[in-house]
Amino acid sequence: MRHTFHKQDWTIMLGLGAVIVAGMLAIARAFGEIPASLQSGQHASTHYWAVLAYAYLALPSTAIILLNGIILIIVWTRRHRHKNHRRTTSIAVALSILALLWAGYHTLPQLFISYRHLTSIATGSGRYYLGIREAIDGDSFFMISLCKRGGLKCESYGVSFVEYAERAHLQDIRLDIDAATNTLYIRTPIRSIPIEARIEP
Repeated sequence: MRHTFHKQDWTIMLGLGAVIVAGMLAIARAFGEIPASLQSGQHASTHYWAVLAYAYLALPSTAIILLNGIILIIVWTRRHRHKNHRRTTSIAVALSILALLWAGYHTLPQLFISYRHLTSIATGSGRYYLGIREAIDGDSFFMISLCKRGGLKCESYGVSFVEYAERAHLQDIRLDIDAATNTLYIRTPIRSIPIEARIEP
């Protein structure tokens, strides 16, 4: 009996799984989209774990949901053709389509503005994370996020416009602390950008 139940309803599990993934994506966007919307000189509170989750998992998650939907539609078509149609399969397909629309809505902004993590450095204040807000029109900014020690909530700041020459050397960009002034700098191949806030010892 248990074996028959699983055999009949595995499609429902796929449909529900797609909805859960889409829901997690919505949560990641709610907490992690802020850095991508900041301009130079602006700041806002965020959660860096959600920033990374939304930046790097939104597109793959949507692709997985799309693949899930294709599989369910194929199963539904084959069962319908062989007169082995089950209501659970139709429900699963509907859930998968709903999840795809939901995930697509939350992923769409990444096609225009996205966030890319570069590096981080630990200080007495906590940990500073450096990333880039990348826009499709080339309007890109360096972003700094300070996460206090033991805390999940961070403060994100728009720092400076990314020069064209720096785009080809993103792997060489780093964060550095000047011991003499106790000031944090973004070091790129062509310049050093000071971060206004002083580093606590």
